[in-house]
Amino acid sequence: MRFSKILPFVAALLMLAIPSGAQNLLRHNYKYNGYTRVRTERVWIANGKSDSHPFWMSLEYVLFPDGKSDAWIIELDFEEASSVNIPKGVNLGITLSDNKVVNSKQMEAPSGDKRAFVNSSDKRVYWNVGKYLYETADFNRLLSGVKSIDVATGWNPDSYIQKSFPNDEFSASLRKLAETVKKAGKPSGELVDNVARYADNNSSKTVVSKTLQVEGASLVRGVNVNYIYYKSSNKEDYDLSIRLNDDAKRLLGYDVPVTFTFADGSILELKQQRDTYNEVILYPTADQLKKLFSGVRKMSIAAEAGNYTETFAGDAFSSVIESIYNSLQTVAVL
Repeated sequence: MRFSKILPFVAALLMLAIPSGAQNLLRHNYKYNGYTRVRTERVWIANGKSDSHPFWMSLEYVLFPDGKSDAWIIELDFEEASSVNIPKGVNLGITLSDNKVVNSKQMEAPSGDKRAFVNSSDKRVYWNVGKYLYETADFNRLLSGVKSIDVATGWNPDSYIQKSFPNDEFSASLRKLAETVKKAGKPSGELVDNVARYADNNSSKTVVSKTLQVEGASLVRGVNVNYIYYKSSNKEDYDLSIRLNDDAKRLLGYDVPVTFTFADGSILELKQQRDTYNEVILYPTADQLKKLFSGVRKMSIAAEAGNYTETFAGDAFSSVIESIYNSLQTVAVL
């Protein structure tokens, strides 16, 4: 586990201010207790540098156990200098391009235990979160164009945020998120709980997964993933650990290349993060970890004592990584 990265001044934690176009926008896709939940990553929406109320937006699609009823949840996360818990039941009014208004209520009462963090602009801010539920018919209306939003942040008449979108910034982002959801395949079966333990520390929260076996592998014995959330920066990281069998004492030195080859011939190279015996320890980005979900056919380790190679049939490796990751998302902070 990367304990050194808990320090708030680590620059790497501040690099992901605005998601790039190449980002994998699908955050999770699983079925749990009969509910299918498909959620996107957040996208940043701001009307220039002078915007006083920029926010992150994410989208979640929920299919209910009957297989017919569904709903869409839009989450707005405002980065604000003051902490505000948007009360349950206050209104979000969205004015469409035809001047008609679609209303929704704040779904839940946020926790009062919030902590400020330093954002990518080195400002001390809070996340003021609103979650809003829409039936499919109303949600589809939002995709056609949004002129402005009126976000009630409390019950007083002056407790609101009003924002206009002259260049269709809101709907354009929402359409991109909706496309991500619609392209996601159906989860294969019910998600199994793969969480081993959860630790809430002073500067971070950590979720440790169970170690799962990789079926049919000869070199790889087990895989686990740790999720780390940093309170001082509101960022996340993942640690990937791949345990090797004990038939030989294999020294894997810091910084040796670990290469994953996919079914289409593409490769992903990561670096060993610690001197260890018989354990691969990697620090993938979220996008790199999600790339491992599909089509990994071979893993190669360029160790000083010799190269080690493992091949995988089908998605024997990838399916384990995806299952662990989705389990972590059920308890992730963001």
